[in-house]
Amino acid sequence: MRKRNRIDIPPSARASKPWFFEQPDDEIITEIKEFIEKTGKPYLWRGHTHNKPPPDKPVVYLDEFCLPKACRRDEDLWSPCPCCHDDIPWFMGTDREPAKIAWFPEEGIIRLIGHHCFAALNREGHEQALRDLRRRQEHKKHVQFVAKNIHLLDKALAAIDHNMEIAELLDAFRQCLQRKLAAFTRFRLYDNIRNGQLIVTTRSSKLIWIRTARRKSNAPTFAGFSQPFADTSFSNLNEHP
Repeated sequence: MRKRNRIDIPPSARASKPWFFEQPDDEIITEIKEFIEKTGKPYLWRGHTHNKPPPDKPVVYLDEFCLPKACRRDEDLWSPCPCCHDDIPWFMGTDREPAKIAWFPEEGIIRLIGHHCFAALNREGHEQALRDLRRRQEHKKHVQFVAKNIHLLDKALAAIDHNMEIAELLDAFRQCLQRKLAAFTRFRLYDNIRNGQLIVTTRSSKLIWIRTARRKSNAPTFAGFSQPFADTSFSNLNEHP
C-alpha cells in the first residue's frame, strides 16, 4: 500500500465536545449524514471529537455511513480515524463495512470512526455495540413495514374472517384423516401373509366368498417381493355345511 499524505486536523476538531450526555436523536444523525454527504469530511463535523477514546468506556453505535462515491474512489480523500490513524486517510465506509457514528455516553461524546477501528481498543465492546445496532435496525425495519402497510390491516382481518369456515372444515378433515390412518395402521399385514397366502373375505347378502392367494415357493419374502402371489382360487362358504 502506497504512503498516504497526512491530513491537517484543526485544533477545533481535536477538542473534546461533551455535548451528548443524552442519547442523540434522529435529527442529530440526519445532520451528521447530510454533512458527510456534502463535504466528505466526517472529522470536520461540528460535534465530532477527534481524539482517541478510552478503551474501557462503553460505546453505542448510533448508525452507519459511507463517504460520497467521489471520495471512495480516491484513497487520499478517505477519512482519518481517531481510534487508530488520526491524521492519515484510513476509512471510506462500504456497503459491507460501513463506518460508524459512535456515541460514548460516559464522556458525552460522538466520534465518527471506521467500521472495525474501535475493536483494536476493545473488541468485546465493539462486538456488543455492533449486535445492539443490528437489533435496533431490525426492529426499526419491522416498525417501518407495519407503518407503511397499516392500511392493509382491515383487508387482512376481513380475509381471515372470510376463510375461517374453510379453515375449520380443513381442520376437521385433518382430524378425521388422522383417525382413519391410525385405524389402518393397526392392521398387521405381514402377520396375515407370512404363511404364504392371503385370505380376503367378501360379504354379500346371499354369499360369502373366500379368495385365497398363494405365494410362489421361490418368490421373495414380503420385505422385497414384486409378484408374490401366483395362484388364486375361490370357494363358496355357503356350499359347506
